[in-house]
This record gives sequence, C-alpha cells and structure tokens, in this order.
Amino acid sequence: MLKFQLKVLVVLLAAFSVLSCSKDVMYDDETVNQPGTSVGPSSGNGVAKLVVRTRTSTEETSDSKVSYPVNIYVFDANERCVAMNVISAGETSLTMELLEGDYTVCAVAGANGDTYSLPSQTEAALTSVVSLADGKQHSDIMTAKNSISLVDGGTHTLTLALQRKVFELQNVKITKVPTNIKTVSVSIAPLYKNVCIDGDYADGAGSYTLELTKGEERTYASSKTVYLMASAGPVTITVNLTNSAGTKSYSYTSSEKFEPNYKLRITGTYTSKVGVTLNGVLEGTAWAGEKDINFSFDENGSTPGTVDPGDNTGGEDVEGDVPAVGTLYKGCYVLKSVSNADKSVSVTLLSPKNITGIVQKGDAETVVEKAVATALSGIATDGIKGWRLPDTDELLLLFSCYSDYNNVISGSSGYDRFIYANFFFYRNAEGVISSRSGSVQNRDVTVDAKTVLRAVTTLTFR
Repeated sequence: MLKFQLKVLVVLLAAFSVLSCSKDVMYDDETVNQPGTSVGPSSGNGVAKLVVRTRTSTEETSDSKVSYPVNIYVFDANERCVAMNVISAGETSLTMELLEGDYTVCAVAGANGDTYSLPSQTEAALTSVVSLADGKQHSDIMTAKNSISLVDGGTHTLTLALQRKVFELQNVKITKVPTNIKTVSVSIAPLYKNVCIDGDYADGAGSYTLELTKGEERTYASSKTVYLMASAGPVTITVNLTNSAGTKSYSYTSSEKFEPNYKLRITGTYTSKVGVTLNGVLEGTAWAGEKDINFSFDENGSTPGTVDPGDNTGGEDVEGDVPAVGTLYKGCYVLKSVSNADKSVSVTLLSPKNITGIVQKGDAETVVEKAVATALSGIATDGIKGWRLPDTDELLLLFSCYSDYNNVISGSSGYDRFIYANFFFYRNAEGVISSRSGSVQNRDVTVDAKTVLRAVTTLTFR
C-alpha cells in the first residue's frame, strides 16, 4: 500500500512539472508580471538556466500567431542589458545561462533587422527605441515585459504575455466623390511612430496618409492592409479632395483614441453641403472584441484657404467699389453679395449669355464634365474669370429673381433673357452635373442638348 501511494505521488509531481514548463504565449491584457517557474537542485556555482517560451498551442489561428522574430532582451537589477537573443520562426523557446539574481526580460516580436533599427546588447536600455526604418511599413509588432528571480543551479521557465502594439487598417473607401476631383487621400494623426524595448510607445507626433485609387461610380478606395501604431491621443482623420483648382480638406477629431489590437475599416460619403460623413468600424474578432466609431465631417471642419470641390476654377480678388445686387458689372449681372469677417465682400456674378447644344442625352458623366469644362473656359466677359456651374442654392436664387434680371437687361445688347421654364446646368449636392428648371425645382433632370448653361463666378472686393 505504501509503495502504491509513493507511485501516485511521483506521478502527480511529474505531471505538475510538465504543466509548469509548457505554458502558451498569452494574448490578454495582463499587466501583472507572471512569476517564472524553477526546478532542479542548486549546483553551487551561481549559474542558473533561463528558458523563455513562446507557444506550444496546437489550436492557434491566423489572428493569434506570434509575430517572428522574437527579440529577447534581459536586464539585470541595475537595468543593464546582460543578454540578448532571438527566437526565430518555428522555434518555441530559447535557453540562456545567467548568474543568479533578479532580472527583467523584455520581448519585441515581429521586428526584423531589415525593417527596424534594433539596439545591440551594449546599446540596449529599457527605454531604447525600436525605430521603423525610412520608407518601411510597420509589421504586426508585439511586446512583453516580465520579471523573474533566478536561483543558483535552477532551471527557470518564463512565459511572456505578448501584447499587440498596432491596429490593422484594413480598407478605406470614399464614395460619391465629385467627378471633377482628380485625387483623394486620407490622413490619420497623431500616431505613435515607434515602440521601446519595455513596450512603451515613443514619438507621438506621427501620421499616416493613404492615397486612394479611383474605382467605379465615383468611388475611391484602398484595400491595402497596413499596421499602424496606436494613436497618441484623440484621432484627427482628414479627407483630402483635389481638383485642378486646389485641395479641399475635411477634418474631424474623434473623442476616442485608436487602440491597438483592433481592425479598422473607414467608409466615407461626400456631400457638398455636409462635407464628408465617415463611418468607422473597429472590428476585433479574434483580436480584442468589437467597437463602433462614427465620424461626421462638415464645412465648418474644413481647412481654410482651399477651393470647394465643386468650383472648377475658383474666383479672384479685385479692388474697387462693390457693385450692388441687381445691377450690371462689367457685362455681368450681380446675383448676390456677402460681407466677410475680414471686411472684404464676395460678389457672385451671372454670365450674360445662354449656351446650349454642348451635350447629348445619354452622354456619360465624364463626357458631360469635359464638355461643360470646355464651355466654361470659353466664357470671356471683360476679363472676368473663374466661371463655374451654380450650386443648388445659387440656381434656386436665379429662379427666384429671374424677372428682376430680365428687367435690368431689357433694352441692353449682349444679354440673353432668363427663361423660367428652361432647364439649366448646375452641380448638385453630390457634385454631379445635372439640371433643373423653375417649373421642376425639386428633382434632378438628365441633361441633354436643350439644357442651358448659365455660369456664375465669385469676385472678392478688398
């Protein structure tokens, strides 16, 4: 009976020893150091073995894999780096011999020497920066930090709890972009640029800009997957729309940070009055759960000193007396006047002549855009430039004051009457060229050869 009890005790001790030496790398948010385990008698020579393990699980998924290589740095009680080693892909652990004592073990996973600048053992400190090389993209960086006490002659196994330091930007898409826009890009800031050996972030003034590719139906998108360091604070997302006249930038600052270990998708829809509405989804399946972030961009959040995307050429600054609304100025009708904060006055003028026959029914958007741009460039009135299509508000204003216009030009040569029932070109809220008339003001009508072009431009009197 006694022999049987001894055998059971030996089996239990052996099982406990195996379990203590076979822990997997963890992906939770643990911040408490996990003690190492040790077995074996004292050798009396002051040397101990440290076994650092990565993973032994047979149930790993593509989202739970350790990033390789795993760079291991060991610091003594004086924070001096006394050992450095690498666990390569396919390996599950490494063993190092160290003098007995207290150590801090740090791991930086996923940083190879071609992409990152890694400090050597003699250079390394806990706060040393693992910096991304110029022109390179971040990989799936993970870090871990743990403390352990090594006993003379013992063999100690340490499992490190790796934590991702990046989020994954999966795709970005901006829809309903005006057809006169040439390029679209999206910028995200502020982001951390790098990470330290001990897992702290470094250089919080970074940013990332992604150029989108033009697709079908006025959509610009990128499905390029990139890893980016977490944000250093509340994130500002900027959408840049560029045409021949310049760049219009819409910015929104979220109240939230972009945390690591999430998958992010951004979808935006452009409207000329509201600006850009972005719906961002943080997806953490097999990473860190789910989270939704909604963004709203409007004109009040756009950057100053830029040109509206619907403006084909922009207006110009002039000097002189400000003409009154409802009068004629250099062969043009003064449609409206707005006083600005800097005491300048912006005056919107209406071109004097009707232009028809520039498109055919069924022409593609690109054909219409080109034909309208050609017609606008041909308008010449006493040196006034910057002619463009009216927007919705300007077209409705024309319909409301057409009789005043017709009375002012009556008896004057060089002006065409404004016919209320005609259909006129304009650029709608989605940036698309369409037409409406005084009789049909509440919906868009397809343009054709009879559609009338009357252009507007804005002069700023200073």
